[in-house]
Amino acid sequence: MARSATIKKQQNKDKITPVKVFEGIIMTLIIVSSIMLVVDNPFKDPESNQIIFLGYVDNCFTILFTLEALVKIIAMGFLFNNSTLKEKKIDPYIRNPWNMLDVLVVAASLLDFFILVKSSSSVASEEGGADMSSNLKSVKALRVLRALRPLRMISRN
Repeated sequence: MARSATIKKQQNKDKITPVKVFEGIIMTLIIVSSIMLVVDNPFKDPESNQIIFLGYVDNCFTILFTLEALVKIIAMGFLFNNSTLKEKKIDPYIRNPWNMLDVLVVAASLLDFFILVKSSSSVASEEGGADMSSNLKSVKALRVLRALRPLRMISRN
């Protein structure tokens, strides 16, 4: 009886759970995102193909990291969670300081994304062009928060 319990424990150790796969995918995204941040150069011509490509890739990362946060919020609860999760000693999403950092980075990325979309749609119209260019300069400071993405690897390890 004890031997079969030991074998089951060893078999369960070797199984790859969906959580491990999910975390592995997120770690890969963080690493690739970090590499893209290194390649990005603010002094290059904003109309160059490389900068345009990096912008599209960054938008994809913003969407993927937003989806990651939403999945975790649904699974863990945002501010409160249910009794089953409490029994397993799983804290709600926002009560973990690393997740607070995730929310900050995702919120800054989303704000940057939406302002970029709004500015590109209003570029065609001449009204408010000066206002949008000053707003874009202030929002570019939010892009600095993308540099916090690699810190998320620390929380995973």
